[in-house]
Amino acid sequence: MAFTGTQLASFRSVRSKPPIPRTRHDLIVRFVLGRPKAAAIEMRHALPAAVLSKLDLDSLRCDSSSFARPRRGPLDSDLLFTVNLRGPRRSGRIPYSIYFSLDHQSSLDHLFPWRTHVYTGELWGRHIAAHSPPRPHRLPFVLPLVLVQHPARNLPTRLSDILEVPDHVREAFGTPFEAVVHFDDLSRSVLDDPVADPGHLALVEITRTLLYAYRNPGAIDDPRLATLGPLFDTVLRYFGAREVEELLAYALHVFGEGSPIVAIILQTLGRGVKELYMTLADKLRAEGRKTGRAEGRKTGRAEGRKTGRAEGRKEGRAEGRAAAKAEAVLGLLRHRQGAIPAAVRRRVLSTSDEQLLQRWFDRALTAGSVEDVFEPLDA
Repeated sequence: MAFTGTQLASFRSVRSKPPIPRTRHDLIVRFVLGRPKAAAIEMRHALPAAVLSKLDLDSLRCDSSSFARPRRGPLDSDLLFTVNLRGPRRSGRIPYSIYFSLDHQSSLDHLFPWRTHVYTGELWGRHIAAHSPPRPHRLPFVLPLVLVQHPARNLPTRLSDILEVPDHVREAFGTPFEAVVHFDDLSRSVLDDPVADPGHLALVEITRTLLYAYRNPGAIDDPRLATLGPLFDTVLRYFGAREVEELLAYALHVFGEGSPIVAIILQTLGRGVKELYMTLADKLRAEGRKTGRAEGRKTGRAEGRKTGRAEGRKEGRAEGRAAAKAEAVLGLLRHRQGAIPAAVRRRVLSTSDEQLLQRWFDRALTAGSVEDVFEPLDA
């Protein structure tokens, strides 16, 4: 069933307060893809050509509550849009419209199609309430799309796939209820989008790449990571510091300052973005020191705790940075070379020279073996 702008306004007025999001993934998806131009990029990338040919993406409008900064308060995790259909219009020249829902999943949920079914049912219930009396005879069409992160890669996409019925009677029973979810596993770039402006394209590419890397062992070799630096510069130029800070904050919170993922991205950042990163990292460290004195530094600075609280804030900074870089070297070696010899692990962890650790890390990015990382430096 199609609906007018007046009906949509009436529908919005009866919507209940959106639920509080549960993860930082929800927040960054909501912050970036809540923008119609960004959502349109994702739709052009993930939806079948036959579906896209029926949609007027220039008419895309966000129907959810206005988004806020991810680090500053609750937001709902689902995004809901309206979009007009292409083709003949109804009487009065009012275009047909449908709903488009955009969600993401960071963990495997075997009942995900049921969740989509329940969400759609609630949407329909609110639609009926907004149009009664008289009660509508039809319901609006809902087109669902979910961004699937690596831990959720085996997510079922059809409600019929999770209905418990013996195989030998499934054909006879048919499918009394169905929900089909389009999904995007985030594994491909969107930089080939033919119509997007550079700012939104960079914003979406960075977000999808970071989401893809979450708990994904293969992401360390994804060539997209090494191309993010210039994209951050583009985001800074088009939108300003706010968007850049939110993306960097997501990376720091999800991966950790000493992670190989963050280290690779850092190598590509331009001066302006790197300054924003350093300011943000310093701020997060200060917050960590303030809230974590009782139990030491929770963000990988175990060595700082051992030196004692009295001098930990001074000496622990240097030791903490070295420990973080050492873990980054080991993490990169583990991803690229597999098992790490115990002697190599002890050597890296016992090194406090930050410049030497940085050279080891740079070499580990391209070294053919563990030995290649260290031997040329010792020659």
